[in-house]
Amino acid sequence: MRTFVLTSDKYRHCLPPFAYLFNKALGAQFPVVVVCYARPEAELPENFAVHSLGAQRDYSFSGGLRA
Repeated sequence: MRTFVLTSDKYRHCLPPFAYLFNKALGAQFPVVVVCYARPEAELPENFAVHSLGAQRDYSFSGGLRA
């Protein structure tokens, strides 16, 4: 089961704790795709892939979700 996590630049600092708790609860066998604007600065576990949309200012409120 692949899980998609959508986040804005304001909340990307929450990704490392989320990744830790996700893997602790469900295990690292589930692939996770993080869809964000700016790439997170911290390293994420192997099962987390990051898809960056570019600069958040280039999108409207929900434009990034439709991209």
